[in-house]
Amino acid sequence: MIGLEAGPQPGVMSFFREELSLRPGRAAAIARIAGCCTLIVVIWMVFRIPEPAYAAYVVFLISGADAAATLIAGVAGLIAVTLAIGLSIFLYTFDAAEPALRLPLMAISIWLGMFLSRTIAIGPIAFLLGFLLVITQTIVDGVPNTEVLTRFLLWLWLAAAAPAVLTVLVNLWVGQNPAQLLRSSAVTLLGAVADSVREPNVSYLAQQSAVPAGMIDLRHRAAMLNASLHGTSAIDGELIEDLDGVVKLAIALPDGYAAFVHPRSGLAARHGVTLVNAPGTIDAGYRGEIAVTMINTDRNAAVSFKRGDRIAQLVIQRVERAVFCEVRRLPGSVRGEGGFGSTGGYAGGLPDPASAKK
Repeated sequence: MIGLEAGPQPGVMSFFREELSLRPGRAAAIARIAGCCTLIVVIWMVFRIPEPAYAAYVVFLISGADAAATLIAGVAGLIAVTLAIGLSIFLYTFDAAEPALRLPLMAISIWLGMFLSRTIAIGPIAFLLGFLLVITQTIVDGVPNTEVLTRFLLWLWLAAAAPAVLTVLVNLWVGQNPAQLLRSSAVTLLGAVADSVREPNVSYLAQQSAVPAGMIDLRHRAAMLNASLHGTSAIDGELIEDLDGVVKLAIALPDGYAAFVHPRSGLAARHGVTLVNAPGTIDAGYRGEIAVTMINTDRNAAVSFKRGDRIAQLVIQRVERAVFCEVRRLPGSVRGEGGFGSTGGYAGGLPDPASAKK
């Protein structure tokens, strides 16, 4: 099955080769970021604007994968900068003369910024807000009066807002068009499917399983800059769903049948690996991706899997639809109400119910 967790983690060098490889569009993105940073530093040095390093750092936070993503990040960044400056002025009324109060506020601000940077979609913007709050809280003791402090805050707003605006304009001018990026992503995905058909490669195709989800977001961003795409949103959505179905394992069972995901006896006997909900049931009406919830019952030994390993087995069976009838009494049977262990077969089983009553 595809979509399994990867096995052993790659080495450090493999990680860096993957992260630093010049994938399509990366060289152009590097050039845009380097150009924006250079232009920002030149302007700041010519006009003697303070904090050029902070201004260049904003370029990295704002730059996105395409022009629309950069535009969204730029607008959100301007809002974050304005909120940070306003919140700093508000906090000065309480902690300007209290260094002991500023320290926990700075710690909380940077912690929240770093936490949100990894947990929400606009994480870099949240980090920018926390970063600016920390900067503004550290300069109070070195400023002679409130007038100088206010001027510095306004310059700081300029140092953060101007590079955000410049980065957005550069990306709108020469940045990656999201519509073109969407088409190239679709072509790459179809090429991966075609390669897998000619030469089956489950692991390579599984690596593409997350691409369609990103294409949906990319389609929404492309419509922001190209109004003509609004009329084809339904068709594009269906095409992306079709691509999503191609790279994921899914089935369509006829009515009256069900599929059951069973554990593999070899894995269970040798490694203690089974399924949490064995057997997992797939109804005839389900059209989503088939997933396998595994558990290792061996407390001492870990088990690793790699893409392409056979971890479960799928059994398709006809199922009956029962019609329940309410009755006053059930017909008798030999077993009757005998529960766990009542049929024997295990010497250390439960005691005889009759002897237990005595």
